[in-house]
Amino acid sequence: MPTTSISFILLILLLSVFSSEEAVDVVDTLIINQPLTSNKTLVSSNGVFEFGFFKPGASLKQYVGVWYTMSKTTVIWVANRQLPVVKTPGKLTLRKNGVLEISDNDNVTVWSSNLTGTVSNPVAQLLSTGNFVVRDGDRDPSTDAFLWQGFDYPCDTRVPGMKIGYDVRRKRNLYQTSWKSPDDPAEGDYTFKLDITGIPQYFFWYGTREVIRSGPWNGQTFSGTPNMRPDALNRLSYTSDDEWIYFSNEPTDPSVLTRTVVNLSGTWQRSMWDETERVWSPMPAFVNDACDIYNTCGPYASCVSSSKSGVMCECLEGYVPKSQRDWDAGKWTEGCVTVRRMAENCSRGDDFTKHSNVKVPDTRNAYGDLSMSLEQCQMACLENCSCTAYGNWYVTYKGTGCVMWLGELNDIRVYADEGQEIYVRGDSSARTESIGGSNAKGLKVIIASSALSALVLVIMILLIIHLRKLRKTNQLHRHSQPHTGIRDENSQRDYSTEINNGDLDLPIFDIKTVSRATDNFSADNKLGQGGFGPVYKGLLQGGQEIAVKKLSQDSKQGSDEFKNEVMCIAKLQHRNLVKKKGYGPIRIYDESGLQAADQLHQRPTQVQPDFHLSISSNFNRNAMPATSNSLIILVLLLSVYSSEEAVDVVDTLIIDQPLSSNKTLVSGNGVFELGFFTPGSSLKQYVGVWYTMSKTTVIWVANRQLPVVKTPGKLTLRKNSVLEMSDNDNVTVWSSNLTGTVSNPVAQLLSTGNFVTWNLYNAGRLMDAMDEKLTESCDEAEVERAIHVGLLCVQESPHDRPNMASVVLMLSSDNRLPPPKAPGFFTSTKSVDPDSSSSKHNFCSANEMSITQMDPR
Repeated sequence: MPTTSISFILLILLLSVFSSEEAVDVVDTLIINQPLTSNKTLVSSNGVFEFGFFKPGASLKQYVGVWYTMSKTTVIWVANRQLPVVKTPGKLTLRKNGVLEISDNDNVTVWSSNLTGTVSNPVAQLLSTGNFVVRDGDRDPSTDAFLWQGFDYPCDTRVPGMKIGYDVRRKRNLYQTSWKSPDDPAEGDYTFKLDITGIPQYFFWYGTREVIRSGPWNGQTFSGTPNMRPDALNRLSYTSDDEWIYFSNEPTDPSVLTRTVVNLSGTWQRSMWDETERVWSPMPAFVNDACDIYNTCGPYASCVSSSKSGVMCECLEGYVPKSQRDWDAGKWTEGCVTVRRMAENCSRGDDFTKHSNVKVPDTRNAYGDLSMSLEQCQMACLENCSCTAYGNWYVTYKGTGCVMWLGELNDIRVYADEGQEIYVRGDSSARTESIGGSNAKGLKVIIASSALSALVLVIMILLIIHLRKLRKTNQLHRHSQPHTGIRDENSQRDYSTEINNGDLDLPIFDIKTVSRATDNFSADNKLGQGGFGPVYKGLLQGGQEIAVKKLSQDSKQGSDEFKNEVMCIAKLQHRNLVKKKGYGPIRIYDESGLQAADQLHQRPTQVQPDFHLSISSNFNRNAMPATSNSLIILVLLLSVYSSEEAVDVVDTLIIDQPLSSNKTLVSGNGVFELGFFTPGSSLKQYVGVWYTMSKTTVIWVANRQLPVVKTPGKLTLRKNSVLEMSDNDNVTVWSSNLTGTVSNPVAQLLSTGNFVTWNLYNAGRLMDAMDEKLTESCDEAEVERAIHVGLLCVQESPHDRPNMASVVLMLSSDNRLPPPKAPGFFTSTKSVDPDSSSSKHNFCSANEMSITQMDPR
């Protein structure tokens, strides 16, 4: 009997040992088809976190989540926050395919995880960070190769190791959302989320309304959270690369427990576990006063808070309250408005006012570049009429990088001794008018007197110039009238005088000569019909073939536009080898491709033009042969007129000939198109450039901040080289800033941007850039050499490009050519954070317009 008792006791002890081993192995892990019931939990290996079923508050519904073992009511994550188990008790099961399923008492699945991969041996594990994951049981758990993880679906709490930000690869925004109530963990009204529009920054939202804005990362902390700085207890970092954009706030001591919660009360609260008191101790708050509330003072105003006077709002210098009555009553939300001049003169007389110790404005309408200096930033802002302010991006190294705001300045506050510096655009003349006292009055008198004197002087100079031109015109008219004076038979307008005033050095043809050359404008000689009127082929007495465009009475475009086009083409070389020969009430061209144009219109035979390389050292435009001129400027011209529209320049806008909303410009290579468009379901119009083969792919927008509301709009090139966009009431809504003046400006949609030739060069297939009609009649070596030299001339850095003497030498010799560098087209969107310990590059938003700095050779 004793022997039997001893054997029984040993058996019980042995079974107990095996049971203990099994319990140790599975306390943090769930395996296939071994359900976790509502009366069991998993505990992380460090004993900090617990996972299982719970009922929040007074609720009778069950949820699956993670909480702290020492504070069981502090739940950090809920799996089925939107889909609770109503018919309790529930159970959690891991299936063979790696999917987690929560089912109720009737075995009905109420929630399941989405699968991102498959493995032969999946296991679910509660990690020491509080992250509940599904991984491959055959792999090392430290590899972080998870099939699914709970941290990808945050709730109201962020703990160390959890990312609240933007997953670039999967294009997902991971954010915190408050509970609906203490009894319901479903998504509530408050959200803490990263906004990547412009320069990334965090927002605290109440529904769709911004409550708090963090501001952008400035190298040390966020601009709007100066109390959140790295110290002995906390380590702050900001990551922005090809995979993630997120902020991290981790304790320097891993044993210290911290959490950040979006509370039901509408606060974003950080706290730390006090082991002595066994409570959560609050850390510095995200909001300190009313100035931290988003845009308390409205646009173009700053919020100032002090213990004595409370919260006050002040308009930025150069701005005044939009409603003085509301402003005096303490209603600041409408903000301030500018007193500066119209945008078309924005670069003249403008300067910038420095504002220190501020939370920088909302950067959703900002552009950033860490490679630019503050001086470069100022120049770029000055040249952009949409730029309202600029400043350093980072505060490290006494300020680095550039941020430019392109529109309204919202949510600015002033700190006592924190914050950053920004430079707000203003009008020096408007600022002068606001100076008080007798000195200001005297200064006004001086300015007015000086302006009046300057005006009188300008009028006198213009009068003298006008009289001289008038005298010269009369002399020229007397000399030319007997034999070359020509008048429009309909308007009786003397064109010869106007052309001579234009100094175009063109012969004037009389109507008899042109009529004889075109066989009295015979229908057999008609090449086509353009916007101004019909185009005829003609033959002069010397055997020279010409093309004649006649201004029709039925043309919707007037004689002024006709004259502008004449002057434009006379001064420029047409891209289709058109050379101006003369002028009358009709327009005459020397068509080097006229025969081909005629054949293409009549289509009796297939045209086979020649290609040859002709090098000339004479760079006089008027002296160069038409066949070699295009090669001298290194633009390979491999086509002739193929349609009637080629006669009218479809890629060019000339003075006072508006581009209406139902017309577009098309680049010479047919790749790009410019015109008015309405994005999505918007009723507003914008002017932009898109691909002809994908009209929804817009690559550039002119008036992105200033749309045309009263449609239809029109785009007009003025004589002062300024592009103006006006609405249906002829009110200018946008204009380009002026960077130079010419006597006869034209606006042209160029064919650059698709890098076809550069890609063919890298692929070793330069001959594919040649028109197939010319391949049989050309020298392959000459073609490749010409294209190679052309690529050398469009390298990104002006210092790498050869001068014209070198171009002629390279084209006329057989010497080995240097390899070209990539052509310049856009500003890089990657820049290195000089203060980052990470080897990864920071990601700079390219959502706003790119900046290109032009360096003269």
